[in-house]
Amino acid sequence: VAVVADVVVVGFLVRGAGVWTGAGAHGDGILGGSAEVMGGHERVRDAIVDGNLWSAGELIQSRLYDLTVRPLSVWDMDKVTTSYDELTAPIKRIFYLSTEDPNSSSVVYPKVNPTILRQLGECDGVIYGMGSLYTSIVPSLILEGVGESIAARSGPKVLILNGGLDRETSGMTASGVVMAICNALNRAKEPDANRRLGVDNPVSDYVTTVIAPEGGGIPLDMEELKRIGVERVEVVAASNTNGRSGAEYEAKALIDSLRSCFPQYTTQEEGEQEK
Repeated sequence: VAVVADVVVVGFLVRGAGVWTGAGAHGDGILGGSAEVMGGHERVRDAIVDGNLWSAGELIQSRLYDLTVRPLSVWDMDKVTTSYDELTAPIKRIFYLSTEDPNSSSVVYPKVNPTILRQLGECDGVIYGMGSLYTSIVPSLILEGVGESIAARSGPKVLILNGGLDRETSGMTASGVVMAICNALNRAKEPDANRRLGVDNPVSDYVTTVIAPEGGGIPLDMEELKRIGVERVEVVAASNTNGRSGAEYEAKALIDSLRSCFPQYTTQEEGEQEK
């Protein structure tokens, strides 16, 4: 099973036994490292902008130490969902920029790792793992060759929804997330028509199944999902997040749901257990 997760990799990204996919901790008093240093700064970038390198160094040291005592899921990051400022406009397009010239920036088109294309051509299915939609997943999908390879491959293509919304997906429904994935793979928002896929492949070529946590923060618009071509929606047992926005998948329930998407592996395991 090929997995498109935070980076273009083959494998499954596991973030702790809890499979945390919902809200982070910024905004509810639980911050990684020092919440505030002597200079009054909470973020490294703010300290640097103010020219206070002492505060920046103090924050960095605190965060590095914090990795040894706290799980990464509650580290002080900007991609959190409990307290976020909505973007002034929704994200429509993601692209890469080169900053080699300090006086200007230009659009560049990185090449996809050929190993990924080879694995996509040989895999039994695709899992779009949990992660930030536009700053983690989409950058892997817009690379030339990825959409073509996934569309050409038969088999289950499973999208695991996050446990809740964040500032990148604020206001979106499940079908909106699916369409963002499909637009990225079709390179539909690319201004240069020659770099688009050439044909808008249907949703079913990219996403056949959507997995969502019970009580999750992303609205499941079932009728629209069916209309655009999603064949199956699995709602998986999950727990609430102590008042925070979103839900946390129950690890075993999520694993069982993924297994059901790939029955050939379930059959093999049952046969081995009988032996």
